[in-house]
Amino acid sequence: MQIKEKKEKEYTCFSFDEFWNTYGKKVDTKKCKDKFDKLTEKEKEQIKSTINDYINSTPDIQYRKNPLTYLNGKCWMDEIKKEIKLDWKGDPIL
Repeated sequence: MQIKEKKEKEYTCFSFDEFWNTYGKKVDTKKCKDKFDKLTEKEKEQIKSTINDYINSTPDIQYRKNPLTYLNGKCWMDEIKKEIKLDWKGDPIL
């Protein structure tokens, strides 16, 4: 008699809870979790490395994409335009 081994869930570098709390716009939780769980580890790594830039580019949550739209559209792959602030002389502020 053979015993089937339980396949352990793969290690996730970026969990749904981390995504959810970082993103900050909490709508359609179940749909978002289902979509997030279907992403590859590589996609989750890409989200983890770009999400803070997206959040910083849209600090006002009302203008941020709904999280399901962000996931469905693979928006982590989009170019994020960063605003460059200049001092009174016109030099960039670092």
